[in-house]
This record gives sequence, structure tokens and C-alpha cells, in this order.
Amino acid sequence: MTLPEGQAQSFFWDTDAPRLAVRVTAGAKSFIFESKLNRQTVRVTIGDIRTWTLSAARDEARRLQTMIDQGIDPRQEKRDRIVEAETKRAEAEAKRIESERIATPALDAWQAYLAARAPRWSQSHIGDHATVSKEGGEQRTKGRHPGDSEDAAGHSAPAANASSGADRR
Repeated sequence: MTLPEGQAQSFFWDTDAPRLAVRVTAGAKSFIFESKLNRQTVRVTIGDIRTWTLSAARDEARRLQTMIDQGIDPRQEKRDRIVEAETKRAEAEAKRIESERIATPALDAWQAYLAARAPRWSQSHIGDHATVSKEGGEQRTKGRHPGDSEDAAGHSAPAANASSGADRR
């Protein structure tokens, strides 16, 4: 099967499956199926002749003809399958992203938040956020000087010195 001189493509029709052909172009040889649906020509490429056997191509041509006989356009059915597969892939990706989001520890998420927004913030604003996200366990002074303590009522009182005011005369 060679391409005749001066033609872009040529078809060699199968004798056993009347709607099956081999399309020969300058670069490839492929099995194709061609039929009519609602007075419109429907041509579907089945596959390369190196990957499909003749018997498998004939079986696929019969399957495609059955779809045409039922009024189903095989091209639209293929598009629907592709859209469905892409939708499933997108849903799986969304689930993966959501599971990663849930699995990410809060401190990692906080650090990502800070990193994403830091270019728009002032140094003071960044410092405030960094202070809020410090690890716990250390007592914070909240504006008091180290060494100041709180009385029973929660008021700050200066630390007691070794000498009291009464000793200063």
C-alpha cells in the first residue's frame, strides 16, 4: 500500500468489513471507519496499522457501525468519554489538594500565609504577625518589663527591690 503520485491521501477498502479502510498519507497508514449518520459522513480513525491487527480493526468497525445503526455518533461518544475522564481527573486532583490542605499542620499553613503576604506588609506588621506565631511555653510580658509581676487583681507592679523606700532616709 503506497500513496499514489500527486494525492494527499488514498483509501484501501476492506472486502470483509465494507466500512473499514486503510488511509494512506505521506506520513502514516491508519485504519479508519466511514459511514453515514443522518445523511452526514462520519469518519473515525481507529488507529495506526502497526498497533492494530486487521481482525481487531474489523471488530472495532463493527462496534462503530452498531453505534451508527442505533443513531449514536461515535465522535460525540468519544468526546463525552474524554470529558468524563477529565472531570474525574479534576475531581481527584481537587480531593488531593484538599487532603493536603487538611494534612498541613497549622504552623506550616501560617508560615505559607506570612510568606505570601509579606511583600505587601511593612516590617512592623510582619513583626506583629511573627510575635503572634511564636511557640508557646514562654511567659510573655505583654508590654511589661521583664521582672514586673502581677498582683492578685491582675495589675502590674514593679518588682520588689532589695532595699525598700523606708531604708532610704
